[in-house]
Amino acid sequence: SFFLTGDSVVAPYFMKNGSGIRDAAPDRVYPDDITNEVHSDGLIFAGAVWDLWSILEEEMEEDAAYETVVNLFVNAIKGGPTIPESYDEFIVADDDDGDLSNGTPNQCAIIEAFQRHGLGPMGSEGLIQLNHTPIENQSPNTVLDIRAEITDLGSNCTDTTIEEGEIHYSTDQGETWSSRPMNLNTEVELIGQLPEFEPGSIVHYYIEGVDSDGNSSLSPSGGFINPHSFYVGSLIELYCENFEDADGGGYTHELVSGSNDEGADDWQWGTPAGKAGDPSQAYSGQKVWANDLGWDNYNGEYQNEKHNRLISIPIDVSEANGGDLILQFRRWLNVEDGFYDEARVHVDGDAVWTNHATNNSIGDEHHQDEIWALQTNAVQDSDEDGEITITWELESDQGLSMGGWNIDDVCVYLVPNTPEPEPEPEPEPGNDTGLVGEGGEWEFGVSGGGCGCASPTQAPSGGFAALLLSLAVAIRRRQN
Repeated sequence: SFFLTGDSVVAPYFMKNGSGIRDAAPDRVYPDDITNEVHSDGLIFAGAVWDLWSILEEEMEEDAAYETVVNLFVNAIKGGPTIPESYDEFIVADDDDGDLSNGTPNQCAIIEAFQRHGLGPMGSEGLIQLNHTPIENQSPNTVLDIRAEITDLGSNCTDTTIEEGEIHYSTDQGETWSSRPMNLNTEVELIGQLPEFEPGSIVHYYIEGVDSDGNSSLSPSGGFINPHSFYVGSLIELYCENFEDADGGGYTHELVSGSNDEGADDWQWGTPAGKAGDPSQAYSGQKVWANDLGWDNYNGEYQNEKHNRLISIPIDVSEANGGDLILQFRRWLNVEDGFYDEARVHVDGDAVWTNHATNNSIGDEHHQDEIWALQTNAVQDSDEDGEITITWELESDQGLSMGGWNIDDVCVYLVPNTPEPEPEPEPEPGNDTGLVGEGGEWEFGVSGGGCGCASPTQAPSGGFAALLLSLAVAIRRRQN
C-alpha cells in the first residue's frame, strides 16, 4: 500500500476520527510488540521496510531509492520469511556477487532500518559477534584456556572493534559471578583462562567483549540468562538416550492445562525444521523431542495459554544408593521472559531448573538459545526408590510465543564417592618424637629438652639404636 501511495498510513481517514487503518511509521519492535495478531505483528516488518525506503532516499535519487527498495522487497518476500528471518532475506536479495562475506551494496542501510525494529544483527547480538566453542566436562584442577573468535558482520558500516574482554563464571548456579580478564590474542580473537575448580563443581560461564564505543558483545548472546555449563570431575554413566530409536526413547507427553485445540499438546518427536528460532538439525543423529517441530502447517511456535509436559521413562538409578546424580542434556530453547512464559525441568516432581525471569513487568529478558547448549543440573532420587523420572514443561501466557524446547542426548550420571583421607595420628602429649615404649619399665622420649633411656624389654632399633650406643660409649669415656 505505501509503495503505491507514498504514505505510511494505510487507508487514511478510514476511521470516523480521521485516522487510517494502520500506520507503518511507528517503530514497533520484535519480539516485544508481538501480539499474535497478524495485522498488528506485520507492522514490525512493514516498519522496517518503510524506514529502509527513507534511508535510501537520503543516499540516492528518489527514483533510484524507490526502485531499489521495491526490488529488495519483491525478491526477499519470495523466500517466505518469518518476521525474525526477514533481515536475512533482504541481505540475500541485496547480494550482487554471490559472496555475502564481502558485504552487499545496501547492507548498511538495511542494518540501520531493521535494527530499529529489533531485527538483524543490531536488533539482537550486535554487529560484532563472539564465536566460541563451549567447554565440555573437565578433569579437576585444570586451568582452562578460553578462546572467542571475533566476527564483524558490518565491517563496511562501522569502525568499531573489540578492545577487551572478560570471562564471567559461577559455581553456585548463577547466584553470584566472578570475572577474569581476556586479552586480544590477535585482532580477531580474545583469549583468557578459567581458574582451577574443585571436583564436583558445576561451572556456568559466558564471555563478554567490549568494543571501542563501550558496547558489549556476549557469548552466548543472552549472557547470564543462558550461560554455557560443564561439570568438573569423574562421572559414571547410568543412562543416556539420543532418541534415535523408533519409540523416541519411550517418552510420553501431555497437555496439563489449556483448551484442547488442534496442536495444543505440541510435543513432537522427529527432525527439527529450523522455524521460530529452532535448530535445523538434531545435536546428534536425526531426532529430537521438541515443542512444535515446524513441519506441515505448523509454524514452530508453542501455543498461547497452554501448559505442556514431556515425560521420560522411569530411569534406573539404583546403583547410586541415594548418592549424588548429575543430569545433563542438550538444549535449544527459545522462550519468553519467565515473568510471562515458564520453561521448567522437574525430577520426581521437584523443580531443578526454570528459565530466567525479571522481577517486574519489564519482561524483555527472553531465553533465546542459538546453539545446542549443554545443560547441567545436580539432582537426587528424592523418592529413594531407585528410579527417577524427568519432565520438561512449558507454560505460556496469552501473549508472545517462541520456538520452545528442543531436547537431545539426555544423560544421568552417578558422582562416584571419594574416600575421605584417614587423619594422621596425633602424637601423645609430652612426646614430640612419637617414639614411646608400650610394654617396658622405661620409655625413651624427648620432651622439653629432657631425655630418657630405653627399656631393656622395648629396645630401640635400627639407626636410632646405634645412636644410643654411641652416646653410652661417650659417657663411659668421660667417666673414665
